Amino acid sequence: MPLDIQTPGIYIEEQIQFRPISPAETALTAFVGTTRKGPVGIPTLISDYASFEHIFGGLATEHMLAYAVQDYFTNGGRQALILRLAGSGASRAQINLPSAVNPQNTLKLEATSEGLWGNDLSVQVMLWDGSPKDMKRWLKRASAAPRFRLHVFERGQLSEVFTELSLTPGDAVFLPDVLSSHSRLIRAVKPGPTYSLPTTMPLVNLSAIQ
Repeated sequence: MPLDIQTPGIYIEEQIQFRPISPAETALTAFVGTTRKGPVGIPTLISDYASFEHIFGGLATEHMLAYAVQDYFTNGGRQALILRLAGSGASRAQINLPSAVNPQNTLKLEATSEGLWGNDLSVQVMLWDGSPKDMKRWLKRASAAPRFRLHVFERGQLSEVFTELSLTPGDAVFLPDVLSSHSRLIRAVKPGPTYSLPTTMPLVNLSAIQ
């Protein structure tokens, strides 16, 4: 209220302002446990069960956490933090593709996360798509900057296709960089400088040591 000033002097008027408090999210639930796949030891925020399936692999009888997350979202949950745990002996499924010139020089491909789920992955390297036109195009530039295709299968189904790949560091389509940015299934370890792809590469499976 305003001051009642009647005589000269010093008067102090306190101004108290009330600011509304913005509501904060209080319905965030954390789940800690094992899942079929996904990042290990990294809290991951998800907003629906579809995201959980995409990142952590969905329902599996040996991983009860997935069922708890499914029930949480079915009953109105809106956000959840998932922290995946894995045993000290867990490893990533991997395959070493030998060089055409020196078999000791290999190109290593590995699953994006630890777990037996990686055993369901297989890869196929193709220097061309099988058509005469593509073969002629590949042969024309093979000596300068050879390109190749990589097909990634999960449980026997073609899941990812990468074309016009290169093993030359610095190229915009350098294999390790492309997989790091665009693949949800595999990663590549940079091969040695003398690595060269064989002219034929059958469908090969990744395997994990557990």
